[in-house]
Amino acid sequence: MCNFPNDIKYDPNFAGLGKQKIPQSTYTYLKKNNIADDHLLDGIPDMDNLEKFIIEKIKDYNGNDEKSLYDIFCLIHIWGGNWGKVVFWSNLPFKESWEKFIKEQYRLLVKMCLSVRPDKNAPLNICKTDIDSIFNAVQTIKDNVPGLGISFITKHTRFWLQRNNEKNPLPIFDNIMANGLLNRAADITLLNRYWNCMIEKAISLNNDISLLALERQLFNYFREQRQINDDTIPTRWRNDLIDEGEWIQLNGFPVLLFVGHDYLGRYYCELNFMEDIGIDIRPLLDTVFDGSSISLLSWKSRNPQYRYVMFGEGETNKVNAQTLKQEISEFVCRYNKKNTIQ
Repeated sequence: MCNFPNDIKYDPNFAGLGKQKIPQSTYTYLKKNNIADDHLLDGIPDMDNLEKFIIEKIKDYNGNDEKSLYDIFCLIHIWGGNWGKVVFWSNLPFKESWEKFIKEQYRLLVKMCLSVRPDKNAPLNICKTDIDSIFNAVQTIKDNVPGLGISFITKHTRFWLQRNNEKNPLPIFDNIMANGLLNRAADITLLNRYWNCMIEKAISLNNDISLLALERQLFNYFREQRQINDDTIPTRWRNDLIDEGEWIQLNGFPVLLFVGHDYLGRYYCELNFMEDIGIDIRPLLDTVFDGSSISLLSWKSRNPQYRYVMFGEGETNKVNAQTLKQEISEFVCRYNKKNTIQ
């Protein structure tokens, strides 16, 4: 079951993104590291136009244009927001990783999406076997491309599925939707349940609402609720920007270690599982850092999946956060070597 809110109008009209500003953090990172063309977003003033630009590029894609495939991949991550850079810094040097294995994995995902055709006999023209096929494709690329989580993979599938089913592509499944409907973080084990709930809800409304319109309306609703509810949502999550990061291993678990700053300009260093794998990170960190100066820091968290140290505003605090990140990275490296030897 999914907990759909009752205080939404469920308007069948699709809400565009309007004049929302394009998040610059991922694009800046891609340009600075020579991953994306400096002119990739030339002539694209806002999110609404970026979304339309991606859709048009996908419509024009002929299956052989490698540059177009690469650009679409980058554009979707720019469109997706500040966390979009994770897959790039997880696979440095990225262009080399793209050629070695990511391109082929992405091509397989795209091929599966484009093979799905509307089924007039199925609800919203989506048959169960196609849902299963896309789910398997999502699982495959997730298992083979580090740093590419369920949130961004389903952004890719949503865009590519629109080519053949413009109004009813399988919806994006990110933490905002997962927390809102399932009171859980986004996890692939919940993906089929989520997609089927969304299809069933759209049909039950009996007002010709599309999956695209339903997803956008719910996303806007849940995002607004997150911003209003200060008691449960840390302010830093509202408009945080990630400055740098890396994946590290803690007792065999992949954890994202990064420096970011919130909408107030305060810098912090964080360790985060990114996806719900059913483990509380806090006692794990206590075990790893026990007896070190790192364990004495003022750690904070409101969720079992992450812990962070908040600094303040300004360049000095940015350097402090970056220094802590480096110290943690080096400490964990030594810890892993020691425990491997034993």
